Amino acid sequence: FLDEFDAIAKARDDQHELGELKRVVNSLLQNMDAYCQGGILIAATNHQELLDDAIWRRFQTIIEVPKPEESEIEKMLLRVTDIIDTQDISDKQRSIIVRQMKGLSYSEIQTLTQNVVKQKIIKNENRANAFDFLCEVAVFKNHANINQQDLIHYLLECGLPQRAIGDYFHISQRQVRNCMASKGDK
Repeated sequence: FLDEFDAIAKARDDQHELGELKRVVNSLLQNMDAYCQGGILIAATNHQELLDDAIWRRFQTIIEVPKPEESEIEKMLLRVTDIIDTQDISDKQRSIIVRQMKGLSYSEIQTLTQNVVKQKIIKNENRANAFDFLCEVAVFKNHANINQQDLIHYLLECGLPQRAIGDYFHISQRQVRNCMASKGDK
């Protein structure tokens, strides 16, 4: 089983790659041909568009795993968070969280939810709320490059009330409105 297969099976016509990678892919193809005569080779990638065309011809069966639908995301959330209390999350908030996770892969959703659980464990807390999950989604989608003002704006776009956002960040409702107004000026 070869995970992250795109790391060693990249397209040889990529202009940004050195000749060394092309030799690696050629060797890989030769070794795959030899191995597959007497064994079973399984590979996984999240970036099939990066794979060399010749790689595809070496596999008899290709199974594509689509991104999860909303019902599957909700089931994953419930399964991964079963060790902490999420009763403070209303059905409406859970629906918002699920919608914000739509388009993410299974592994990304699992990582996000596990990050929330880990943060709660580290803080010696047993309860997570909608803000914990939505903030984690925002940080993930922005590659950890998000400031408090942008986070507040994101939460407002998600439909969360100003007062609750202020309570979460320990700031006044007026400061939340100021963040909203200054974001609109940009």
